[in-house]
Amino acid sequence: MVLAAAGADILVVPAGVDRLGEPASPTEEIATELSVAGIAPVLRVRRRPHSVRRILLIVSLTPRAGRLAHALIRTGLWQSADVEVTTIGGMRDQLDFLAREQAALLEQHGYRVQVTAPIDFDTDRAEMLARLSRADAVICPTLSHRRGWFGAIREDLDELAAERADLILLP
Repeated sequence: MVLAAAGADILVVPAGVDRLGEPASPTEEIATELSVAGIAPVLRVRRRPHSVRRILLIVSLTPRAGRLAHALIRTGLWQSADVEVTTIGGMRDQLDFLAREQAALLEQHGYRVQVTAPIDFDTDRAEMLARLSRADAVICPTLSHRRGWFGAIREDLDELAAERADLILLP
């Protein structure tokens, strides 16, 4: 499948399934596999919304987090949408720098951008869902950020997005 996708500007895949079309967890979805391959941005679709007016771009300290704005710009999608850039996790200085860098790049390409308050790992589920509910589309570096013992006991914003968002763009 990866070879068949070579040269594509964007890959559009259904949400919640693996390469055989069977139900899959976020870490086993075809969207994750194609995103990790790095061929092109991956648009994961649960339902097609009528329009995309607000985008939530989630910056974290993961390997593909620096490519979030590039993915949106490369696709040319949703240029009239408002983009909310937020961070999740510790290491605030690094995350703030990365968020400002992503916002500046989007602004250079004509997007309306606002950097908003960070989301802590210990933020409760209701607040995370409230932030997600304001967005018509989500851009995040991964569909799951669970790692180690703390990952097992915390809410995962990327997984909540995978569970709730109609459209997710992965770099």
